[in-house]
Amino acid sequence: MYRYDASYAVAERNRYPDRFALVKPVDPADPAVADQNGLELGHAALATLASMFPAGVSLAYAGIEESGAKLAVWREQYCAGNPTLVARRGTVRLELLEMPTREELQRAIAASTEEYMRERLRRKLGLRETVGDGSAADFPYLIWQLGDAFIVALPAEAHSPFQMALRQRFPHNHIAVLNIANGYLSYIPPRADYARSTYQSKVALYKPGAAEEILGSVTQTIEQLLEKSAARSR
Repeated sequence: MYRYDASYAVAERNRYPDRFALVKPVDPADPAVADQNGLELGHAALATLASMFPAGVSLAYAGIEESGAKLAVWREQYCAGNPTLVARRGTVRLELLEMPTREELQRAIAASTEEYMRERLRRKLGLRETVGDGSAADFPYLIWQLGDAFIVALPAEAHSPFQMALRQRFPHNHIAVLNIANGYLSYIPPRADYARSTYQSKVALYKPGAAEEILGSVTQTIEQLLEKSAARSR
C-alpha cells in the first residue's frame, strides 16, 4: 500500500502481473485504518481462542479401541498449570556506531537546502536524541512470563537467528518475540551481517555484537524468572 509514490509498486505489478496486486492507498495517520486492523486482529484472536481447550485442560492417551483398525483413544483431563504472571523490564548497555552529535545534526539541518535531506537528518536527530550524545546507550526490553511461556518485547528489529537461539536455550518453554514494541530504535542484525555489509548493518545504531549482548541479557532475565517460579512451586 503506497500513500505517496506508487511507481515502484506499478513497476513490480507490470513485472509480475500474476503475483502482484495493487490496493488503494491508505492514510497511516487515519485512526480508522488502525481501528480496522485492530478489529480484524481481534476477531482472528477470538476465533483461535474459541477452538482451544478450556484453561487447565489437555488431552491424555486412554488406550486402544478395537475397530477395523486399532484406534487410539484420547480423553480430556485436568492438569494443574503454572499460574505465574510476571512482567520484568531489563536493560543492556550497548556501544553505538560513530554518528554525528545533536549539535552537528542541527547545524546540518539548518544548512540543508533539500527537503528530502532535511527529513533524513531530522530522523537521525530523533535517534540521537533518544540515545544521547555518548558512545554507548541503554537498550531497554520487556519480558512477560505467562505460566511456562514468555513474551519478549524489543524496541527494535531483531533478526530470526535471535528468536531461534532464544528458543533453543529454553526448549521446554514457549517464547514469542515482539519486534518494534514500545518504540523503535534500530535494526539488530547478528554479528555476521556486519562483515557482509548488509543494508540493516549499514543503518544500525549499534556496533557488531549488539544482538548477541541483548540475547545474553534476555537469557539471563528468563533464567531468573524461571528460578523464582520454581522456588514458588516448591
